[in-house]
Amino acid sequence: MYGLVLLEISLLDQFFSPLSTLNGNNYRQFLETQLPILLEDVSLQIRNQLWFMHDGTPAYFSRTAREFLNNNYINRWIGRGGPIVWPARSSALNPLDFYLWGHLRLSFMILLLLLWKYSEIVLSLRVAKYEIFWKFLKVFESMRRRCEACINEEGNHFQQFL
Repeated sequence: MYGLVLLEISLLDQFFSPLSTLNGNNYRQFLETQLPILLEDVSLQIRNQLWFMHDGTPAYFSRTAREFLNNNYINRWIGRGGPIVWPARSSALNPLDFYLWGHLRLSFMILLLLLWKYSEIVLSLRVAKYEIFWKFLKVFESMRRRCEACINEEGNHFQQFL
């Protein structure tokens, strides 16, 4: 779980500028060329247990990205169109959706209001992402409680019990 957060921070900082557009082709290129570099220092044991969880981002659902994941991470990815099907809008059970993206968007909007220089905005956003790492660990801890509530309610709405 911890590696997921660190990998996400590295991905955002190093491979996609705030002004670039994520699409199926550049996501596939990331998976083929940059992800192996990020994983070089990760032990083989952990890499063999690594799962990819995707949210509803269209680039993750692209045919080219799914083909790569199906061929290289057989039955080890979760998402729309994947071997472990996950609804695109299941925000209550996806930590990327129920915490991270909303928090980053809010942080970014506040920074836009407070800062004028683009370089200051980018630097401040990077600092905020590293601070989020420690908060995100608690988010992962809440996943068990969310899953248990979902099971207890037999898949019905359960957010009111959290």
